[in-house]
Amino acid sequence: MTTPVEIHRLAIQEARRIERRYARAGAGVLGRFTAAFDDAVGRVGANPAMWPPGGHGTRSCRLRKFPYRLVYIEESNRVLVLAVAHNRRRPGYWRRRLPP
Repeated sequence: MTTPVEIHRLAIQEARRIERRYARAGAGVLGRFTAAFDDAVGRVGANPAMWPPGGHGTRSCRLRKFPYRLVYIEESNRVLVLAVAHNRRRPGYWRRRLPP
C-alpha cells in the first residue's frame, strides 16, 4: 500500500529552481532530474520507513545520480516532504518547516 506524499510549498519551489538550473544544461539533464525526483517520491511513498531516521524525526531519500535528497517526515496518514536539499549545502535549513 502506498502512503500519500505531500510536498511542502517551499520544497516545490526548490524543485522548480533546480529544474530551471538543469534546463539551462539541456533537456536531457532536466529529464533525468525530473525522473530521479519522481522516482524518489515514489520510493518514499511506497516505503517511508526504508531510510534511516535523521535529526528532528526526519528521514531523507537521495535522488539517484543527483546531489539532492528529499527530507521528509512520516505522519499518521501521509508523508510530508519538507525539502529538496542539496547533499552538501546549508545543512538543516529546512528545520523551520517542521510542523509544530
